[in-house]
Amino acid sequence: TIWHQDMQTQMPEADESDIITVWIPMDSVLINDGCLVVVPGYHKNKELLPFPVTDKIKKQLNSDSIALTVNRGDFVILHKKTPH
Repeated sequence: TIWHQDMQTQMPEADESDIITVWIPMDSVLINDGCLVVVPGYHKNKELLPFPVTDKIKKQLNSDSIALTVNRGDFVILHKKTPH
């Protein structure tokens, strides 16, 4: 999946709403399995990423990202502006 923010997929009427995404993995997902990758703290930026992201931004996101390994039944909560 390409870098995106869930806010980019919502209707403009939802822009001012506090929305989160919750993922509950049905199985453990490790780095070798292709786990979720996020950029912590980016949700504090006022501007959204362009879609699709440019190569320059992609390089920066890759540099700042962390892998989220999870166990079955964990809860992953993402702000609507968290790049993943």
